[in-house]
Amino acid sequence: MKKMSAGVGTLVLVGMLLLLGGVILKFAGLNLLEPLFFIPSSFFVVANTCFLLALVIDKFDKAE
Repeated sequence: MKKMSAGVGTLVLVGMLLLLGGVILKFAGLNLLEPLFFIPSSFFVVANTCFLLALVIDKFDKAE
């Protein structure tokens, strides 16, 4: 069984937090990360980017 690296875990955590922030902004109208993102769709774009980077890093990680 392969363990998750710290980089992949961090990217997944950041992606989940950004996804949660985007959902809160979409439904409640409360922007928790206002200095960084203004539009709800930017939360989802950055969250998807984090998830895709985590998948790529996990796929091509050679350390065991």
